[in-house]
Amino acid sequence: MGWEYRIFFEAGDAPRLFSDQELPAAATAAPERRTDNYLPHSASVGVKLRGGYVTRLELKKRLEVDELGFEKWEKLKFKGGMAELEAYFAAEGLEPCIGGGSGGMDSGMTISLEKIRAQACTGGMILEETGVLLRFCAAAPTGSGSPGGGGGGGGGEGGSGSVGSSERPAEAWRSVAVEGKRKACSALHGSLERRVRNLVAAHNPGGRVLVCGYAEFVVAAAERVFAATPPAPAPAAPSIASRKGESPTAAAAAAAKGSEAKAAASAGGATVLPRLPGSPAPLATAAGAKASPPST
Repeated sequence: MGWEYRIFFEAGDAPRLFSDQELPAAATAAPERRTDNYLPHSASVGVKLRGGYVTRLELKKRLEVDELGFEKWEKLKFKGGMAELEAYFAAEGLEPCIGGGSGGMDSGMTISLEKIRAQACTGGMILEETGVLLRFCAAAPTGSGSPGGGGGGGGGEGGSGSVGSSERPAEAWRSVAVEGKRKACSALHGSLERRVRNLVAAHNPGGRVLVCGYAEFVVAAAERVFAATPPAPAPAAPSIASRKGESPTAAAAAAAKGSEAKAAASAGGATVLPRLPGSPAPLATAAGAKASPPST
């Protein structure tokens, strides 16, 4: 794979960024439609089920990222499904995908992305503009010979959908990218981001703009879910010896109250969120604030 520079943005009802001359396929051919299910891992490792099929499991590993935000990726395919992927993670010493833990790769969170994409090759590079509908799902799909769930729409390559959609509303995004040789692609770098920010400012003021690849995009989505979910209360102690003249019930209540006070003091009154394995620093989301690419 070549170098890729990608931007995600909330465009509202804005028209296409690329003109018919820049992206003739958008005007002359039916766009590619596909729903991919992602297992969030980190900014440098992307795991997805292409078309939602467990038998079309892919991993993209980021090899380099430069000072402008261009990323170079390597793609691996796992025809053996989740078992083969777990073996690869163990051999490489990688942490599980977000939410997977000891339950295995198929027990974590899934981010479903329904894509409508148009591409064109020009000047030794590929231009792309994609409409992305993001859905939050409770768990990753299981099985080996069928799509990873249903109900999220479908499309090319057999179609599929989201898996166990959560109560969070879907999010509508747009993505533009340039891919190819670094020298050819760099000519579009400055103008592409400027055009995106101008489009968002004109049609969806306050819309978010993220400069990153798909791997980091889905991790940021997973972080929003974790940030919106309050941490579970600490379990009660299995047994508490009562002090002289105090019932076990009263002793348990006193101990719980003391634990809460200590937790509040150590956290400074702030809510402590669970750590996401391998997750990058939070992305800049305010319009006009560029998200710096993470270091390798």
